[in-house]
Amino acid sequence: MFTFKEAALAHVKAAEKLLEPEAGFLNENEEVIPIFVNLLFQSVELTLKSFAIEAGLATEQEVRDKRKTRNGHGIEELAILINTKVGQNKVIDLLLPKRGFAISNSILNAMVFGMEFKPSRESYATRKITYGQFGAGQLQIFGGAKEWIEAVRCAAENIHSAAGTLNG
Repeated sequence: MFTFKEAALAHVKAAEKLLEPEAGFLNENEEVIPIFVNLLFQSVELTLKSFAIEAGLATEQEVRDKRKTRNGHGIEELAILINTKVGQNKVIDLLLPKRGFAISNSILNAMVFGMEFKPSRESYATRKITYGQFGAGQLQIFGGAKEWIEAVRCAAENIHSAAGTLNG
């Protein structure tokens, strides 16, 4: 069995593999793009859950709560649950301290809270993205897939450090 952090990293690694070489696979197989996006959202979900639990901000039951976090699939709801305990809009800054790659903070903020990504978050939370059952405008992507992956990877890799910063 794997931890949430290990699973978060596994999802982002799988997304990264879909970009090799030079995004050729994704460009040649458009039907895989929703899976690529799903992998990144799954990684963010698991990162938020892992951070909340490791930092002592929530229990495993709370991060999976049907009402609070949409069975744990509501990315924005998970972040709001964390922010209610650490301060408004702090979770992204804790997971991604701005050290020379602030674009990561912008990307993650857009994924988690941005209005432009609300349809994608909804497609993810309801699992429509996984089954390819979403309509026009319900799947947003970032132009820089490598930067997107890097942002999600950095957050997943920084779970322990972020929890330590909060508790230390």
